[in-house]
Amino acid sequence: MPANFFSKFGFQLLRAIVPFLGLVFGMTANASDLVQLSQSSNRVDMSNNQIWHWEQMSDDLPDLPLQARINRANWWLVERATPNLGYSRESHWFKFRVQNLDSLDDWFLVLEYPLVRAIDIFVLNELGVQQVFQAGDRFEYAARSIDHRDYIFPIDIRLGEEFDVVIRVKSDYAIQLPVYFAEQRYFWKQDAFKTLLHGLFFGFLLLMVLYNCFLFFATRDVSYLYYVLFTSFVGLFQLGQQGFGFQYFWPTHIWWQHRVVPASAAMAFVFAALFVQTFLNTPKWSPQSHRMLSVFAMLGLGVSVITLVFDAHLAQIINAYLGVFGAIAMLVVGALIWKKGVKAARYFVLAWLVFIVSILLFAGNKLGLLPRNVWTEYCIQLGTALELSLLSFALADRINSTRREHEHLLQEARNYQYLANQAKDRAVEIERIGKERLQKNVQTKTDQLQVALKELSNANRQLEELSTVDSLTGVRSSVFFSDTLTEEWDRAAREKSVLSLMLVSVDQFEQIGDRYGHVAAEEILKNVSGVLKKSVTRPADSVARLATADFGILLPNTNESGTKHVSQGIFDFIAREPLNLGVCSISISVSISAVVSYPSREVKASAILSEAEKQLFEVMANGGNRIAFSTEASEAAT
Repeated sequence: MPANFFSKFGFQLLRAIVPFLGLVFGMTANASDLVQLSQSSNRVDMSNNQIWHWEQMSDDLPDLPLQARINRANWWLVERATPNLGYSRESHWFKFRVQNLDSLDDWFLVLEYPLVRAIDIFVLNELGVQQVFQAGDRFEYAARSIDHRDYIFPIDIRLGEEFDVVIRVKSDYAIQLPVYFAEQRYFWKQDAFKTLLHGLFFGFLLLMVLYNCFLFFATRDVSYLYYVLFTSFVGLFQLGQQGFGFQYFWPTHIWWQHRVVPASAAMAFVFAALFVQTFLNTPKWSPQSHRMLSVFAMLGLGVSVITLVFDAHLAQIINAYLGVFGAIAMLVVGALIWKKGVKAARYFVLAWLVFIVSILLFAGNKLGLLPRNVWTEYCIQLGTALELSLLSFALADRINSTRREHEHLLQEARNYQYLANQAKDRAVEIERIGKERLQKNVQTKTDQLQVALKELSNANRQLEELSTVDSLTGVRSSVFFSDTLTEEWDRAAREKSVLSLMLVSVDQFEQIGDRYGHVAAEEILKNVSGVLKKSVTRPADSVARLATADFGILLPNTNESGTKHVSQGIFDFIAREPLNLGVCSISISVSISAVVSYPSREVKASAILSEAEKQLFEVMANGGNRIAFSTEASEAAT
């Protein structure tokens, strides 16, 4: 309900503002519905009317196999070369047909959009599904088959072959599909140039931050501090938006990756409002505008809380509207103060006008009102660079004005020197009295501080313990499991001992939840976790919840026979003991992937986890409800 409310509220107004911006986008002519790869082009982009789309609602063909879904889905042809559907929580399917006329087979399918929660790609021909890729920031960055901030998929293509590419996308971000085919060497060459441009942009942001930090410490003017914080959060937003943050800075922190873009955008808006208040001195020149900007700052802070605590999807929708209307309001405030004769306001109005145009283009892009292309996708970076440059000029002009005011005040100060000397004697007396009072209260404050520090230490220790336990099932969390896996792997490598890992996944968990409800689904997870805890009783063994219905078990010093015994015991117990909910009983089954490995220092701990995940995926792809087992030495894992 809240997301639908904010999606409708303001939509007509925003739609009235941005249509004229569509004049900057060229529309290509209708092309063949067949995407052809040939030697004449190193890159093949989608054309109009080549991509088909189907929005799968939550209850639309839920249990059908892939081919049946494709055949029975209600497909409609996308007129734009790049589908742009705005914000949606539903699953969106896209398909297009490709023919290879090139003797080369080293083609990449490139999705030039880092912000995708879940994407599944199926390559089909007349024989059926030939390739399957699963990606998105639901996985850690290391799970990507090709190390790149965008999503790159190596497609196996033979000369003259025709095949269908079917793509399923589900995301809290804006649903966009900027896909194209590129010859591999051409792609890496072009990517190096793009990375250079991004590097120049982030280098410029860093330079602005450092320069204005220096000015803040030199002048103690809080405007520079707000400017630095605004620029820093804009940079953090761009790191998340362009995929560099997930690639280099938080590749294993999925929770943060899902929230960094809306949270940083909201905080950038907060400090933008505070910067306008201090830079334009709104309490003096426009008290009503000052109060309005305070409200906008509080709204931005509220969006950050919504992002971090509640719903990132809703926060992104609010951000789009808040950024547009808030930026326009700040422009109006600047114009009003400029009209009152404040010289610094003219620089601000020009800078903010550039920024507003970039926000309108970007928001129209994300809300689906404008097509996605190089202008609407990278306008924020260009607008930010121009805006920050102009604001730097404005701040420099303010320094000059401050210097002139200082000289004037210095002249006036000389006239009051005699009064200042008298005041100085009085101040010395007041200071002496204050020191005496301060000495009397030092011991009391010190005792209170020690008590507070002790309470804080206890609270931090309790918080650290809670962060390693899954609140629903009571077993360990995925963070604890990841750390323990690394520790046990290193220990086994040193001691040259065996290490076993099991992944347990509840079969058809989403269908069970849809049929019996959320409460029943939670009871199933609690029941399964209870079985797992009873099955592994040694102190060194670990049980953790890794995903919604996926659990992991670490069995140090457990050989092949022991691992088989434990996995079979879990499998049999769950199969023969249905969950009794009082009004009904639910029979469940699980898929188990067990891997026995002999670690070495040359191999990372992620090797055994990757092997287990691959093995589990094959089990579930074949219907689940069975155990897959493998034994590998460290050399094999390499």
